[in-house]
Amino acid sequence: SPKTPAELRREYGFRHTLAVVDANQIARQILGVPITNTTMLGALIRATGVVKLESMMAPLKERFGPMAAKNISALQEAYNRTVVEEVKS
Repeated sequence: SPKTPAELRREYGFRHTLAVVDANQIARQILGVPITNTTMLGALIRATGVVKLESMMAPLKERFGPMAAKNISALQEAYNRTVVEEVKS
């Protein structure tokens, strides 16, 4: 979402940890299309730490071949721009 965690909390009443990134904007900027798969993967990794960011490089190169560089850039940009906001007591 292009909205901040605070805006999303006000609008929807969320009371839990939020991870927010404008994946659509990143995909359009870097990939040239609004396909957000790799950008959302970057956000997921930032928010959860489920895998190391570096561990995605080889699979992305294998999957995307000549387009891997752009997808890796989208992944890294989303990782860097994801805002994770914990619930405040």
